Amino acid sequence: MDNPCDLVIDALFGFGFSGEPKSPYKELISWMKSCGKPIVSVDVPSGWPVDGAPSADHIKPEMLVSLSAPVHLLVKIALTGI
Repeated sequence: MDNPCDLVIDALFGFGFSGEPKSPYKELISWMKSCGKPIVSVDVPSGWPVDGAPSADHIKPEMLVSLSAPVHLLVKIALTGI
């Protein structure tokens, strides 16, 4: 797939996500990670549960835009650098 965009907006899940991403989301996450474009996640990066460890396929965004994400998750992301 060609990548004519400058960045990718990651808004697949909300902050209620838990468990491992399944198809077709797992493939979308894989594409986002491999497309070579900066990723901007909304509220919670895909693959991150609000109160647990990220899945193996989690997104590592260059920027996180928080509309309603719980503050403790944002602090955890910032401190762990995962």
